[in-house]
Amino acid sequence: MNKILPSNIANDLLQYLSYLAESEISLYEFLKQIDILNRKSLPQMRKKGLSERHAKAILLKLSNIAVSRYQYLRRHRFLIARPFGLIVDPSNACPLECPGCIHRKRKFEKSNIDWINGTLKEKTLDKLLATFGPFAINTQYFNWGEPLLNKSTPQFIKNSRRFLMRTSVSTNLSVNFDAEALISSGLDYLVMSIDGATAATYEKYRVGGNFGLVLSNIEKLVEARKKLKSQTPVIVWQYLLFDHTISEMDQAKILAEKLGVDRIIFAEPYDVSKYDPKITKPNKCPVRVDVFDTKVGAGRWSIVNALSNLDPIIDDQWETTWFSRMDDTFTDHSKSETCLWLYMNMAMDAKGRIMPCCFEPLSNPTSIFGDINKNVDVFNTSNYIKSREGFFKSDFDGDHITVCSICPHKKSTPNINYNHLKAYFNIVEF
Repeated sequence: MNKILPSNIANDLLQYLSYLAESEISLYEFLKQIDILNRKSLPQMRKKGLSERHAKAILLKLSNIAVSRYQYLRRHRFLIARPFGLIVDPSNACPLECPGCIHRKRKFEKSNIDWINGTLKEKTLDKLLATFGPFAINTQYFNWGEPLLNKSTPQFIKNSRRFLMRTSVSTNLSVNFDAEALISSGLDYLVMSIDGATAATYEKYRVGGNFGLVLSNIEKLVEARKKLKSQTPVIVWQYLLFDHTISEMDQAKILAEKLGVDRIIFAEPYDVSKYDPKITKPNKCPVRVDVFDTKVGAGRWSIVNALSNLDPIIDDQWETTWFSRMDDTFTDHSKSETCLWLYMNMAMDAKGRIMPCCFEPLSNPTSIFGDINKNVDVFNTSNYIKSREGFFKSDFDGDHITVCSICPHKKSTPNINYNHLKAYFNIVEF
C-alpha cells in the first residue's frame, strides 16, 4: 500500500494553517510559526513512512498555501508566497481557427493580441519548475496553443511529476502525436475538445479540424492506456453546447462510450457570435456530465510513481526558511478588492513570457508581466506589484498600466483554488 499523506496529519495541518493565516498575527510572527511547524512536522511524517524529500515537498506546498492565503487576505503588494497553480503553453501555435480564438483573430482581424509563435524548450520549463515547482501542486499544460504540437510535452509532464504535481492537458486532438508517450508520461487528466458527433457539425466551430483524425486519436489513446495498463489519464470529451451542436448530444454520448472515453462533459461556451454570426448559444444550455468509468482517478497513480524520483531542488528550497524571505515592507490593505489570480496562479507561454492569468495576451494595456529567462523574481516584477497596488489604490494609471485595469473578470476564481487543494492533500492511499 502506497502512502501519500496520512489523513490525520493532512487535516490537522490544513486546519491549523488556515487558522493561522486568518488570525490577528503579524507577518513576522506568522512566518516564524510556519518555520517551527515545518520542523516539528517533518519527523512526524517520516514516522508515518514518508521519505524525507516527500515529506519536505508536502510541507513546502502546505506552508506556501498558508503564506499565500495570509498575503492574499491582507492584499500585500510584494509576495513571499509562490504561485501554487502553473499554466504552461507547450506551443504558441494551433492548426485550428476557432471563432473568438487569438489564432483566428491574428490571422483575419486587426487586433491587439500580443502573441509570438514558438515552441517551449525544456530548459525554459526547467527554470519555471526550479523556481516554483517545490511550492506548486499542479501544472496545466495548455492555454492558448495546441500542446500536442510539441513532441516534448510528455517529457514536460514527467518533469512536473518530479515536483509531486498533478498535470492536465486540453487538446483539440486534431494533430498527429505519440499516444503511448503521452499515456506513459503519467498525465493525470486529458480533456479533448470535440463539439459535434459528425464531421459536418464538428467543423463548423472547430475550423480546420479533422474529425476523422480526432476519432482515430481517441482510439489510439484508449488502446495505449490498456496496453500500458495505466490508471491515468482520465480521458474526458468536452462538448460545447452551441445551437448547432445540441441536436447531436445523445449521438455524441453513445459514440464516447463506444470509443472508451471515461466521461463526456456538455459545457456552456463563451459567446462567439460577434466573430461568427452563424455560431450562436442557446438561451439555456443543457449542461451535464455523463460518466462511463469511475475506476480511473486523476492524480493518484502518477503521484505514487513520482515519489522515487523527486527533484533535489526540493531539498534546497527546504533549507531556506520562510522567515528569511522577508525583505519588503508589508502593509495591510485587507479592506480593498483584488484579484485572486495575482496571488495564486501564474501563466507562461512557450517563449517563457509570464502572464498573470489565462486571459487574452494583449499589447495595450499589456498582459506580459515578465520573462522567466530574464527576471530574477518573476512573481514580483513591476507589473505584478503595480497591478496588486492598483486595486487598493483604486488607480491603475502610471508607468505600468496592465491588463488588470480593463479585465472584466476581476476577483474571479483562479484555475487552481482551494477545492483543488483539498482534493490534492486528501489523497491518502491506493
